[in-house]
Amino acid sequence: MKSTVKSDKKSIHSGEASHFRKAIRFLSSLKLAVLIIVGLGIISAVGTIIESRYDTETAQKLIYHSWYMWVLLSLLATVLIAVMVDRWPWKSRHIGFLFAHSGIILLLVGAYITHKWGIDGTMRFEIGEENRFVFLNENELTIYRSSELITTKVYSTRAEFLSSPPEEKNPKTFSTPIGTIFIEEFYPYALEDQKWLPSDNKKDGPALRFQLENPFVNMTEWISKEREELYGVRNLGPARIVLTLSDQDYVPLGGHELVLRSNGDALSYKVYTKEQKQPVSSGEIRAGQTLEPGWMKTVFRVLKYLPSAKRESQFKKLERPNGFSRAAIRVRHKDQTEWLGKNSVLKLYDDGQLYYLAYGRERFDLGFPLKLLKFEIGRYQGTRMAMSYESEVELEDGRKVLISMNEPLKHHGYTFYQASFEEDSMGKPRASILSVNWDPGRWLKYFGSLLIVLGAFYMAYLRKINKKIKEK
Repeated sequence: MKSTVKSDKKSIHSGEASHFRKAIRFLSSLKLAVLIIVGLGIISAVGTIIESRYDTETAQKLIYHSWYMWVLLSLLATVLIAVMVDRWPWKSRHIGFLFAHSGIILLLVGAYITHKWGIDGTMRFEIGEENRFVFLNENELTIYRSSELITTKVYSTRAEFLSSPPEEKNPKTFSTPIGTIFIEEFYPYALEDQKWLPSDNKKDGPALRFQLENPFVNMTEWISKEREELYGVRNLGPARIVLTLSDQDYVPLGGHELVLRSNGDALSYKVYTKEQKQPVSSGEIRAGQTLEPGWMKTVFRVLKYLPSAKRESQFKKLERPNGFSRAAIRVRHKDQTEWLGKNSVLKLYDDGQLYYLAYGRERFDLGFPLKLLKFEIGRYQGTRMAMSYESEVELEDGRKVLISMNEPLKHHGYTFYQASFEEDSMGKPRASILSVNWDPGRWLKYFGSLLIVLGAFYMAYLRKINKKIKEK
């Protein structure tokens, strides 16, 4: 009886071992490996085509970081593990093979850790400005409550619509402190048509469309004063245009400034220059009239003036992105439905309280500030083309560090690269843009690469030794 029980246990264990061996043989088969590699090749090719037709962000979110890409990579790692298990017990001749396969697995694990927990974004600040926030590649919806010129964040959540866009019949819903917000439509690429229309609400501030013209610049823009703002500002680099309801609300900063005060159907103005702290001229101007503030032969012209105005945005959907397009969503909150462009805000009201809904790239707090002290551009001789550019920044401990194209800054585990810059209409540097990276999987990827190199070297060395032995 005992011998029968023992034989039954042996048969069960042998059956389990047989199933395990069959699974390992299937997973380590060359056909499965070829299918996975072909699948990865097809997905990568499709991603390359999408990236060339659209942009890098679209290719990453739809292809390179998609769930099916990670499934195939996970299958590849499983196959590599199965191949190593299938070779058990290992011998000395397997060392190179084990190193190479282990290295590839570590590379895949490191890449996933970086994707899941790493930081990859950009940081922008103007000269003299301090910043501690990085804009990531993920998008978010954020709600701020406005009270006495102070804004407080009350809600934030990730909001990605590219891979699963909302529909009017099936909108995306977000439960927030001010009620449910519905996202009814999403345009991945759109051009904004922004207008200011006359408003019957006297609480709405003024708006004007102006033209600024000199031998170097000819530009047309809108400027408005929102009801919760003290004044509206257009920073044009060497000059500032300010729109206010009261001269007492604005203190000149000491540069070229044109301060316009809404005064019924007309605008009163004061002109300031770098050299004079007091206004050098003043007067009244109406729509269709011009004035010369005295800055580099500049002419300022009022094209349209609205004493009380409301802003209205419409978006035209595009098939492909261009230099002026951005994503846009149609938002519904209670009885209010409006379009909201990426990296902009929408006013919402709840029980008489003003809120702002922001849609844009997710912000990450570094936990320490950087201050841009100086930014310099080296140009190719005789051209405006940038040859090199560098930022001098001040760290939180007072140290001053130079970040250039070939010399990144490593600080608190983050790496700051000089990525780009912005210029004003006169070609003068206005802002520096740094690329910020934190890669928690970096050392796994480094170690995996080292194992691959050692494995390849060992296999080549072993092959050479075996060849010499056979020749003898």
